[in-house]
Amino acid sequence: KQQHEDVGQTLAVWGLKDSPYVYIPLLGPSTLRDIPVRLVAMSVPRLLIGEDFPGYGTALRVVGQRAGMFGSIEQRNANAIDPYTFTRDAYTQLRAFQIYDGDPPVEDFFDEFEDE
Repeated sequence: KQQHEDVGQTLAVWGLKDSPYVYIPLLGPSTLRDIPVRLVAMSVPRLLIGEDFPGYGTALRVVGQRAGMFGSIEQRNANAIDPYTFTRDAYTQLRAFQIYDGDPPVEDFFDEFEDE
């Protein structure tokens, strides 16, 4: 069965689990663990093809992806009480789902309130 994995997921499995959430305006939600991976992925076509690959090709791809999300962003802004918190929570849940291959550990809500 084919699985879609990325370097960020591999780093999480290797022990770099908790990484702060960041939102990059043009690129969207990410974590500090995933930013270097995304930057390398954006530069791969230029590395493989060389000088013949136009520098604006990556920029057009990023802008196209962002434009494709416009409807979802408008929907989120219209329905979420706090769009930033909604995006952060949705993204971190999605990454946990991807890292654990669809079976993330269940967090115990009451662990925060127990005395040690």
